[in-house]
Amino acid sequence: ITQSDLDDFSKENPVKVKEFDSQKYRISQIIIVLPDNPTDTNISASKEKALKAYESLKNGMSWEEAVQTYTEDSSTIDENGDMGYVGVGETFPEIEKAVASLKVGQFSQPIQTEAGIHIVKLTEKKSLADYLYRQRIEQYRTDLIKKLRETTPIIIKQ
Repeated sequence: ITQSDLDDFSKENPVKVKEFDSQKYRISQIIIVLPDNPTDTNISASKEKALKAYESLKNGMSWEEAVQTYTEDSSTIDENGDMGYVGVGETFPEIEKAVASLKVGQFSQPIQTEAGIHIVKLTEKKSLADYLYRQRIEQYRTDLIKKLRETTPIIIKQ
């Protein structure tokens, strides 16, 4: 997908483009919550618990099991930590920076924010280029099937 492809699509489909104004990421998290005005002891204990979760994930624990075992976020625990889609400016800058370097399916090292210590998993990226790429793949598949049906004889043996 070239910049020209993106520009052409943007001109032809302004309403659809609004869905992709900026890069959107679907993320899940494990968070060890910090209290208001945390002490060094609070921070240290939270980092230790987050590191234990991170090591468990690295050693093969499933994301779902790690969320159930370690997260302190009651609002997302039933969704395996799913926070939905977030874009630029919609979450902590530390999380945005970490997520931008992840590939889909990867999880971050523990990240400290004012809310707590997070481990974030990138579950999906949503961008205009990705959308156009998927559209092209689907069109190619449809065209190929059509061509095969037109050029390949089908013989039914009884």
